[in-house]
Amino acid sequence: MKKIITKTLDITPDMAAEMLEHNTMNRNISQLNVARYANDMASGAWEQNGETIKIAVDGTILDGQHRLWAIIESGMTITMIVVYNVSKQAIGSIDSGIIRYFHHLLKIKGSEHHMTAAMITKLAWIYENFDSQMHAGSAKTETRNSVLEPFYDQNRDMIEHAAAVAECGAHHFVKSHLGFCFYLFLRSNPQKAEEFIKLVKSGDNLHTGHPVMTLRTKLTDNRISKNKLTVRETMAFYIKAWNAFLKGRDLSLFRWNNTEELPEVK
Repeated sequence: MKKIITKTLDITPDMAAEMLEHNTMNRNISQLNVARYANDMASGAWEQNGETIKIAVDGTILDGQHRLWAIIESGMTITMIVVYNVSKQAIGSIDSGIIRYFHHLLKIKGSEHHMTAAMITKLAWIYENFDSQMHAGSAKTETRNSVLEPFYDQNRDMIEHAAAVAECGAHHFVKSHLGFCFYLFLRSNPQKAEEFIKLVKSGDNLHTGHPVMTLRTKLTDNRISKNKLTVRETMAFYIKAWNAFLKGRDLSLFRWNNTEELPEVK
């Protein structure tokens, strides 16, 4: 690993443009922030507060895109502290001036379904590491990027597949819930999980009493209900339908209430 180098530079618009040309990991730019920074620079109100431009070994700008774009827009030369050779892995812990939610980080990492993948990752991490019963409030647990990122990296293919399936043709269901439960079933029985989720989404050739039909009815009724199902309740119904599906049994009614333990994924 190369040694971190810090320099104080007078960055011209041309220098800023050159830095941005070498950037390989762009994220959404807030034009409002760029305009605000540029206005401060042009009016002389910009103050050097010690924040740095952070650049990885390959030229990726880990922090500072907005300030560099503002230099270009303002046409001003601005003194900045630039830190070179920062580890790319540090991006999840960098405060960029805009709240970097986990889905922002996944987008930077190349996730094609970053919003849903982020929710699946969070729910899966909580379920596997914090509260396997998903009690009320667990889904709202604050989880740091530094905790979620390695979990996502270890399970990336499965999480991304679950997110892709959840985002395609699943308009009647909560995508993050469907994707999360699909992820759990993939870990248990990949082939059967694919069959199960296809039926959940399509509803094709299902008879009354089929566990997937019963699940679909419960979930579609939930869309128009004032009392929405919690994550825990939704999980319980998905799991009960899944377990019955694996056994080839009909299931006309879900017999479960919130005081019970969550069913075990078979």
